[in-house]
Amino acid sequence: MRPSTSLALAPLLAFLPAVLAQNIPTYFIITTPSKGSIWSNNATNLVQWTAAVDQVPYGIFDIELARLSTDGLLFVAENVPISLGGLNINLDNVPDGDDYFMMFLDAQHGISWSTSQRFAIAGSNGTVPTTDGTVPTATISGSPNPTAGFSTVFAAVATSHARRMLAATFAGLSPGWAGVAVAGMSVLVGAGLAL
Repeated sequence: MRPSTSLALAPLLAFLPAVLAQNIPTYFIITTPSKGSIWSNNATNLVQWTAAVDQVPYGIFDIELARLSTDGLLFVAENVPISLGGLNINLDNVPDGDDYFMMFLDAQHGISWSTSQRFAIAGSNGTVPTTDGTVPTATISGSPNPTAGFSTVFAAVATSHARRMLAATFAGLSPGWAGVAVAGMSVLVGAGLAL
């Protein structure tokens, strides 16, 4: 009696989660704005983060600004290098509110890496917001607009989608383990095609 294909693939399937888990960051924390922070409208404010640099695919992510009380997003920056550790954000007539939060997303697939604490955006209160002269500035304006693109786009990693996917899947693996993982994936795909 011939063993079933699924039974023969069981050892490979058991190994697959360990391979795929290689690109899940152990931490990616938005440190500012923090809970209760008030960002000044019509001024430049600073978002900062700390992260496991070696565990975010391609070392880039996207930043979006969301609000709890309204639909839509403000697309702040695309392909942000994680190594920056911060980004100045110039707010130009963004609606005031106390229900904003930042979202950091996988630049390729939109998976959420991190979400900030809830913070407020209000008119200038007379104090100058903290900024960092060593990091770039992105400018966002107006209300959320689902058809607007990102206000700032950093240079993307110039690789094909297939290479990006493989790089993300096997990030952090030594060449030997990457070869084992590729061979295992090939067997899985081949078995799927044979069925």
